[in-house]
Amino acid sequence: MGFARLCSVILLALSLVVLASRGVDAAPAMPPVPIFLDTDVCVDPGDVSAVTLLNGLANRGEAKILGITCVTSFPYAPGCVDAVCCWCGRSDVPIGSLKDSGFLDESKYAQYVANNWPNRYPDGSRNVPDAVALFRRVVSNQPDHSVVMVAIGPARNLAHFLQSKADSASPLSGRDLIAMKVKHLSFMAGAFSKTRRIKDQMGKDYGPSETFIEWNVQQDIPAFQYVVKNWPTPIMFSGFEIGQEILVDGSMVTATPQSPQAYCVPTTQRAFGYRNVSRPAWDQTAILYGVRGLSNYWGGAMEGRVVVDDQGHTIWRADPTRHQGFLEPKMSDAELGEIISQIQAEAGQIKPLGERGR
Repeated sequence: MGFARLCSVILLALSLVVLASRGVDAAPAMPPVPIFLDTDVCVDPGDVSAVTLLNGLANRGEAKILGITCVTSFPYAPGCVDAVCCWCGRSDVPIGSLKDSGFLDESKYAQYVANNWPNRYPDGSRNVPDAVALFRRVVSNQPDHSVVMVAIGPARNLAHFLQSKADSASPLSGRDLIAMKVKHLSFMAGAFSKTRRIKDQMGKDYGPSETFIEWNVQQDIPAFQYVVKNWPTPIMFSGFEIGQEILVDGSMVTATPQSPQAYCVPTTQRAFGYRNVSRPAWDQTAILYGVRGLSNYWGGAMEGRVVVDDQGHTIWRADPTRHQGFLEPKMSDAELGEIISQIQAEAGQIKPLGERGR
């Protein structure tokens, strides 16, 4: 083991001892949750952190990663996702990519990660399966009502999944396939709180949630409107206001200095003009809910529906006939930040459960 690697392992161990002493993480022993993730990795470094978190939960035996699709046209996004998974000990995750052109096709970090960490797609996404075809193939092979779908980007891929036609993977339409195989959707999108004001990392106040247009919604408003109207399973939204106050400690991210997240987060933070490395956990909250549910982290009723106007404002309305809800804070933001930080820091150091002892 090289000196730098040894130092990073020692730093990680010390950090985890501190976190463990606080009792920040006690997940129940349950069968792994089958997760299919859709991410817009390439825009915000939070997606890299979220993929790292998902791998960390899978390494603990809490999740099984069925597949990951990229809702971006940037050709190096799949290689970036695969590099994160490989770093975390998982080199065979099925990955698909949006084939639309010109949709989120720039990145401050994805090409560098794809070119500098081991992965299957270092030269771009030409050989990466179409996101729709991958989704249909993977999901059709799962038990009925078992798959937890997690989305941490715009709704374009989700709309394509819904609109897909029968193919060699399944004779069902996209909507019918989702209704048969998906248990529920955890979606980081929108803003819903009646009590928290919306603020960015610099503290700029955007006012109450009803006047705020969240980024994931804004990128493709018609797709988001289509999904909330036609998605056939329950949807739990993690609104912008949920993640904005949950900070993932920068010291925990950089406890793994050779990891993709340790490059992406500081690089992008500086490019965006932010002085510190700590990041709001917007995307990670949807991952954590997808795997662990409400736990003692959040409250959230599902008896309602989300309405999206043509400007992108998201409004939740009570409706006993629908099953769409949004997360509400319960555990303190600081405690949740420590839980997420701990799992992310472990992700590249703890082997996947099936590989331990090798």
